[in-house]
Amino acid sequence: MATTRLCPKCNLSNLNGALTCERCGFLLSNSMATRTMDVDVKERSKVTDTIVFTESTTLLMYVEGHNDPLHLDFRTRHVLTVGRSIPEQGVDVDLNPFNAKEMGVSRQHAMISRLEGKLYVTDLDSGNGTYINGVRIPVKEPQVIHDVDELRFGRLATKVYWA
Repeated sequence: MATTRLCPKCNLSNLNGALTCERCGFLLSNSMATRTMDVDVKERSKVTDTIVFTESTTLLMYVEGHNDPLHLDFRTRHVLTVGRSIPEQGVDVDLNPFNAKEMGVSRQHAMISRLEGKLYVTDLDSGNGTYINGVRIPVKEPQVIHDVDELRFGRLATKVYWA
């Protein structure tokens, strides 16, 4: 069992000792409103699976080594393509500004989709693979992604957060 702290702002169960909430960034260390409880770390994933990603939620994608996140907006679209944009073919999330070609990102590398309150990433038969938390995902098989997951496109690492 691990002791966790519940965020008073978004109610996420954070591991004890965390200074800020993993989901919303709320400062936990000075908050008298947080409460602690014992939660099996394996059970924690069940809690995060119940978090719904709605059309008004924004996905923030932080590229490793960069401070400013990419804002992925699902208000008007349910599917966004990720890759390297070229004049003949665009993508919704262009990773060219992050040395994408050198990092092994394909032109049409992956897609991120929202369906029934969950987000999925699908590898579009990329040359260097798509990874969730270090595990390569199968080609053309949508995989659920969660708040605070690491997504890697080739060798380009990102971290995603719900906002």
